[in-house]
Amino acid sequence: MGERTEGIYERLSSVEQKVDALAKSVDRRFDSVDRRFDAVDRRFDAVDRRFEEVAESFAEQRAYTDFAFERLNASMSRLEDKMDSGFAQLDRKLDQLIDRG
Repeated sequence: MGERTEGIYERLSSVEQKVDALAKSVDRRFDSVDRRFDAVDRRFDAVDRRFEEVAESFAEQRAYTDFAFERLNASMSRLEDKMDSGFAQLDRKLDQLIDRG
């Protein structure tokens, strides 16, 4: 039985070494996958930041456009008022000329 027991211990030792090697290999693979996921996460973070920058840029552009249209509308209103005043004055003068004639 001594030889048989010795053979079992040798086989168990061999199996133990193989299991240890397999565990180390699996750990390395998981570490590699973790590193890849970390790299992908960093890329997604960078993409998210870029989308935020683009969204901010659109918001700024919209605010500027609204501001520009407000100024344009105010300017147009002043011009319309000035033209209405000028036409009213012209109407009065024409009426005076027609009344004289």
